[in-house]
Amino acid sequence: MSSLPRLLAYMHECRPQLLDRLVAEVKEFVPRYELLPVEDFRGSLDGLLTALMELLAGTSPTAVQLRLVAAAERRVAQGFSAADKQRAAKEVA
Repeated sequence: MSSLPRLLAYMHECRPQLLDRLVAEVKEFVPRYELLPVEDFRGSLDGLLTALMELLAGTSPTAVQLRLVAAAERRVAQGFSAADKQRAAKEVA
């Protein structure tokens, strides 16, 4: 088995822990994210994790980009600035 399928399997297996870590890290470095409802924020990060896993599995980058744009539009509608989004993106990366 090559490394990529093993990585995807590991990510799937550890998904709850990965999400917990992402939530904690982003909230630590971008305090404004504390204002979001927990389930909404966690769901958004879960979508980003899904997008990453889909890219690794070979899904079209366009489909992933659409998901990311939708997430960004939700945050703007909630009053987040582009700077907040950029800080969060740097932390997730």
